[in-house]
Amino acid sequence: MSIDRRHVIACALVLASAGACAEPEPEVGATSEEIAGFVNYGNPEIGLVGERASVNDLGRICTGTAIAPNVVLTAGHCVGHANYFYAIVASPFSVLRFTVRQTWRSPTEDIGLLWIRERSPWTRGIEENGPVGATAAVVGFGGNNCEPASDWAWNDGVGTKRVGFFTTVASGRINAPIICGGDSGGPVIDWGTGKIFGVVATSTGTHAGDYGTFTATNRPTVWGALQFVVYIWQSESNAGR
Repeated sequence: MSIDRRHVIACALVLASAGACAEPEPEVGATSEEIAGFVNYGNPEIGLVGERASVNDLGRICTGTAIAPNVVLTAGHCVGHANYFYAIVASPFSVLRFTVRQTWRSPTEDIGLLWIRERSPWTRGIEENGPVGATAAVVGFGGNNCEPASDWAWNDGVGTKRVGFFTTVASGRINAPIICGGDSGGPVIDWGTGKIFGVVATSTGTHAGDYGTFTATNRPTVWGALQFVVYIWQSESNAGR
């Protein structure tokens, strides 16, 4: 149940690169055995946001998505402990560590951005208007035992990148209790376009009838701020700052 690679669309807001940038740092000695539990679907633009500099000792974690070469989208409540962004590459297996240089949090919504020093070669686009009553793919690094296992394609434990398919029942809500520790900041993806229209925020609970919530990018204050910050950060990054 892999996310189609055709849906990995570069963010339209990104300016053409005009300068050299640092390469991401590989985690020396990192192997699939040492990072037990990770599952990769060939979408390394969706990665881990960690507090510490080792994949084997991440501290507090969230999920994030590179929406431009130097910009990662996550939840606003995650930016306070967001020091590194980790991309997991399937073949050959490797983990790339990107250093968070600067953070931004919306003053009105639970949505945030990270400026990573090294450029990500993988990105996924965002869209202004997300659907209601449509299939949404949700990806996150949360733990198990806090949502119906049948709702997730994989559910192997903490530190596993999982994907679930749900229906958006209203603006900002998904029809399943999906939020676990580490899922915060994960992308809510329009399965029709492959673009992100929301960011995982909270959950009302973990039982039948509960629902997950997300911060929609189509709210005017969020969409305008995202456009502005991404444009400014990419302009500065491409200028070699």
